[in-house]
Amino acid sequence: MFGHATGDHLIRRFADRISAQIDGAKTHLAHGAGGEFFFVVAGQDVDPASSALLDVLGRPHLVDGKMIYSTVSAGLAPFTEDSDAESVLGNAGLALKRAKTEGGGRASTFTVEMRQAMQRKRMLEVELRKALALREFSLVYQPQFRIADRCLVGFESLLRWNHHAYGGVSPAEFIPLAEELGLILPIGEWALRTACRKAVAWPSDLSISVNVSPLQFRSPTFVSTVTAALQSSGLAPHRLDLEITEGAILANSAAIMETFSQLRALGVRFSMDDFGTGYSSLSYLQKFPFDKIKIDQSFVRNLSAGGDSLAIIRAICALGKALGLTTIAEGVETEDQLRRIEMKGCQQVQGYLTGRPLAPALADELAAATAPPERKAAP
Repeated sequence: MFGHATGDHLIRRFADRISAQIDGAKTHLAHGAGGEFFFVVAGQDVDPASSALLDVLGRPHLVDGKMIYSTVSAGLAPFTEDSDAESVLGNAGLALKRAKTEGGGRASTFTVEMRQAMQRKRMLEVELRKALALREFSLVYQPQFRIADRCLVGFESLLRWNHHAYGGVSPAEFIPLAEELGLILPIGEWALRTACRKAVAWPSDLSISVNVSPLQFRSPTFVSTVTAALQSSGLAPHRLDLEITEGAILANSAAIMETFSQLRALGVRFSMDDFGTGYSSLSYLQKFPFDKIKIDQSFVRNLSAGGDSLAIIRAICALGKALGLTTIAEGVETEDQLRRIEMKGCQQVQGYLTGRPLAPALADELAAATAPPERKAAP
């Protein structure tokens, strides 16, 4: 923004502040790449020293007549008699990364768990690149019911990874990693095609919901990917429900609107997933053509604890009704939760109470058992 000269001047200002703050007789200071500094502190308590240092470094800098604000983070690692410089620097780097991922402006101290997490992440990165070719991914299908008559209305497809050596890997662990590596694009395309092929054999009034990551939705080829999945499977577009979070539309760009418009023209439907957990849900509902609101399971889970969850669910249901949107609650596990959300106007439900995620064959059986003209009530 300000050029290299100003950047270099700012780095020198940081060095001056660090030198003024630490005890030069007990501390060895070095400048690394970019805005990184390294120092070894001996004979003093590191935590109070790092806190004071972050406070000083986090204050604004006046450089070449420009006021520059910065966020400073620190990673701390112990240096014992058995340590070597390379391992200590690596440990400090892991701690620094943790401090940044926790929001920055803080210090984090290395723990053995950080290294174990890093090693597992590296292992998963390697294995994730091979998993699609090895056909280790699969889909399970969680049923969705209309609350009024307990009638099956569709399924949500959920991605699973069963590693050949390590067994099942949690989606909460591998999906963010797939997004980070860009692998969510081929994996998401496979999941979309697989879900459409599965749903086409179900009764024509059942829908299939497919989760779409922000990276997928912002891809310039996403519309063609969806079109190809529908054409190759023969699934009617109105039976496909794409679930997206606010992260997919945060940019609110012309390209995002065009993607919505093209898919809506095909007849595809949209659900806003994890509704109520973001910052601008109301404005997104006004600007984008959603069909369904998914009430986040965190609100359902906290119903029994009292508080504001019930009021939030009531407000979401009222909003959905006013806008002509279907509301569906996720994570319903008890009859009491079902009764409470029904009283507040929620229209659909999914969760362990009404049906756990099912293997493909079991989903087929449930779909066939509730086929028209004599649809059976859910248990």
